[in-house]
Amino acid sequence: IGTVYYIHERGVFLKCGPMNFIYLSRLKMPNYNFIDGVNPFFLSNDLSRIEKDCVICFMVFAFRWNNRDRARHFHILATIDDASLGPVQLAGSEGLDL
Repeated sequence: IGTVYYIHERGVFLKCGPMNFIYLSRLKMPNYNFIDGVNPFFLSNDLSRIEKDCVICFMVFAFRWNNRDRARHFHILATIDDASLGPVQLAGSEGLDL
């Protein structure tokens, strides 16, 4: 489970615990369309939304260890291409620090 912190027309960036480089491409979000505006978001055919600070259940399908410079971290590619994955509603999720 991760939290969206940046939205771009090609996908969204998530953070989950110490992982801050999780990318969810729009190609891995079936049936979601990008809606541009002041607060951009992705909208699915069933009207669920992926927007900033949204909590998403995702699956990792690829990763790479970055050992350049002094910043060592994983780059993770995510997908929600499964029936049990996608935006979730958590009670009291406002300000959830994942």
